[in-house]
Amino acid sequence: MPITIMPKADIEKFVLVPATGSHVYTSKTVDYRGKPIKNLTGYDEIRMAQALGLNTTSSAEWGKSRRYFQDHPDQEFAGKRGADIEKDFISRFVERTSTLLAFRGDSGDFAEDVHDLLKDAGFDGKIALIDFPYVQEESDIFIPGNPRMRIVDVSDKLPSKDGHIQAYDDDLGMPTKVGEEPNPDYYGAYFRIRPEGTRQIIRCGWHWPLHEDRRFDVLAHWEPSRSDSHVASRLSSGNEPPSSELGKARVLSARKEIVGVCERYGLNPDDILRDVKE
Repeated sequence: MPITIMPKADIEKFVLVPATGSHVYTSKTVDYRGKPIKNLTGYDEIRMAQALGLNTTSSAEWGKSRRYFQDHPDQEFAGKRGADIEKDFISRFVERTSTLLAFRGDSGDFAEDVHDLLKDAGFDGKIALIDFPYVQEESDIFIPGNPRMRIVDVSDKLPSKDGHIQAYDDDLGMPTKVGEEPNPDYYGAYFRIRPEGTRQIIRCGWHWPLHEDRRFDVLAHWEPSRSDSHVASRLSSGNEPPSSELGKARVLSARKEIVGVCERYGLNPDDILRDVKE
């Protein structure tokens, strides 16, 4: 079913991050009460962002943005210090990203939710990294159409076991080497993976005390169909500020709510919507 949650996304709280060229929200995705939206599936997280004309951050975008605010702790962004914004990345709830890892099965096929997407793209590798896919409205299937989407063959780059990160690719948003001992160069970050089916990358720690040495874990062991009350997300846009997309999304959301009320009480929506323009 299509997601009906419409998050609060104030235009002035998006910050341009030079390393990504995109605008990232300064807090986790929140509702109109200011409470983090959590406990959604990965499919519905992406649908929620689509309803605003936006995206949830990719793993690479999440990592580069977090580090940008860490590197500018005393600079003010949208009324908040860089250090406080970065703290929001690494505290409270972990963040689901729009980055998928898809593994070709023993039968030679990928899981149903990415099968057609990868087939149409002509992907012939064993492991695909997919950033910024769209999701169908009525079924949990990832589809093309997002101009930001990319597919990368990571068959020879991705570690196949859990471990502490020893080497990390900023542009992919994933480790390329792991080991048994924490590496201080990467704040002791940890990688967890289940190399089968479709996995969605989750960033930050997971049920561990969120101290500085756990600040950017990469977790790829959950299917997009799972949900949890400890998992939230973060919105981003492309190269342009998100003003027009958010404005249109709010009008459409208001129109949908009005139509629903009118149908419930036997009113004519045209009488109410006369001045509402899409």
